[in-house]
Amino acid sequence: MKFLSTLLTFVSLILAAPTVLILASWNALPGDALYPFKKGLETITLAVTGGTPLAAKFSVQFTERRFSEANKLLTTQGSTVGFTLLVEEAKQSKDIIVEKSDTQTAGELLFKIEEYQKNIVTQQEALTAQPLTSPAPQVIIPPQPTPEVQEPVLSPITVVTQTPTPTPTPEVEKPLATPVLLPKITEPVKAQEVVMKLEETKHDLEKIKDEIKKDLPEAAQKAKELQEERHDAKEQKGEQKERKD
Repeated sequence: MKFLSTLLTFVSLILAAPTVLILASWNALPGDALYPFKKGLETITLAVTGGTPLAAKFSVQFTERRFSEANKLLTTQGSTVGFTLLVEEAKQSKDIIVEKSDTQTAGELLFKIEEYQKNIVTQQEALTAQPLTSPAPQVIIPPQPTPEVQEPVLSPITVVTQTPTPTPTPEVEKPLATPVLLPKITEPVKAQEVVMKLEETKHDLEKIKDEIKKDLPEAAQKAKELQEERHDAKEQKGEQKERKD
């Protein structure tokens, strides 16, 4: 009985391990140790559902994940790697959707890409509002040391009737101050690079949209309907809030 109990415990731990890894990797970001496991699960999901309409739905969800990861990386680490992965995931979703001729899901992807682009524009405006030129290097003049004054030395003479004449105090030259240049600030250069990367991402997403509209023309109408539904939902929410106030 003891052996059987130990065996059951061991099997339970083995079966529970994947669940623990799935939960642990859920919020993993590119560069994290568990991120490859997270991507591997997504690949398996698409492979298992490849012959069903669920593959297109899952691919759009994974694209949404990449967008969320890109924003987190940018705000927490200043990294734009996530936007490269976003474009790659959006391309993969487009290929799956077009292959299955799923107009409804294509409209959803178009709608989401437009939302991504709006968010990117907002981020660009926030970055360009910051100063993009490095200020001129400041010159700091170090404090000048106080010169030491030598006391006069009295030289005795042999004539008793004469008063000893003090030796004149020598003039001490003040040291010249050496200017110290502060290092230039590099953050504005980084901001420019991020803005350029965001512009590139926005352009790549626009190309994906054009390809979807070309292959599935009806998807544009679906995206428009989703946009109208979102707008109506916001208005209703605003009206409900006003009534409560």
